[in-house]
Amino acid sequence: MDVDQRVQSAISGDEIGLWSARIGEIVLRSAYQLIFRRHGDDLEAVAAEGFLRPTREGAAVSPSAYLNSLRADERSFVSRVGAALHLANQFHIGIDDLNLVLALRREDSTLRGQDFFDLVGRTDLDPAALLFHFREADCIPAEVLAAQSRELADLGASIAIGHFTRPFPPALRLVKPNLAAIRGEWFRRVCQHEAAKRLFVELARCLKREGMAVWVEGIENCEQLDLACHAGADLLSGYLLCRPQLAGTDMEASLNMRNLLSRRPFPADPSIYAGSNQRKN
Repeated sequence: MDVDQRVQSAISGDEIGLWSARIGEIVLRSAYQLIFRRHGDDLEAVAAEGFLRPTREGAAVSPSAYLNSLRADERSFVSRVGAALHLANQFHIGIDDLNLVLALRREDSTLRGQDFFDLVGRTDLDPAALLFHFREADCIPAEVLAAQSRELADLGASIAIGHFTRPFPPALRLVKPNLAAIRGEWFRRVCQHEAAKRLFVELARCLKREGMAVWVEGIENCEQLDLACHAGADLLSGYLLCRPQLAGTDMEASLNMRNLLSRRPFPADPSIYAGSNQRKN
């Protein structure tokens, strides 16, 4: 049995068309986190990123613990199963015209773009609505990252490069992705220091001058949302806006910025982000 047949045999649907997969004792389901774009005082959902939610005998299992327990080849297979699940279940997000984000990790560097598009071919999703998110770009050999990104782009998808372990990683210059994804853990550390906030604004402007849109992940509080907006981030996601929800769960497609920031004055004093030559009196 080839890999594609193994993927299909692992997946099954229930009576309402929700899909899950069984791998040994583990049952995998799709969860989606909405990604928003700002329109004036509102945030509108424009994309959803798929995440796996494993259970064992009905009890939730930590996704990271489960994936870390697998060999690299097993993780690659689970990743492909996950892509198939997210593609099949994206019709149950309940919000029209969303792009679908699929994460790629270091073990996925052995997969061809066509491997994923074979799965897309079984759905009605337009390949142009797909965005592949390289979450660990710094951990993938440069020539492999470039080749895989080029193949996916040639097939019609958009590319996001993430996993910033430095302010402007080489992967961004190499691939020239559509999106530079600012990892939440790194961004939250930035938000703890005033000088780092100012540098982040300059980084965002630099990325945009290079032709990349900026996606800030992992926003968990109002101050982080405020900084991301002041920096001109094009896309926003994180627990403050939407936690990952299982497929079939109702989610809000639109959020009001003033309601989100009602716990503190709005707008914040922009001078703290503007550079060292602007000071509060």
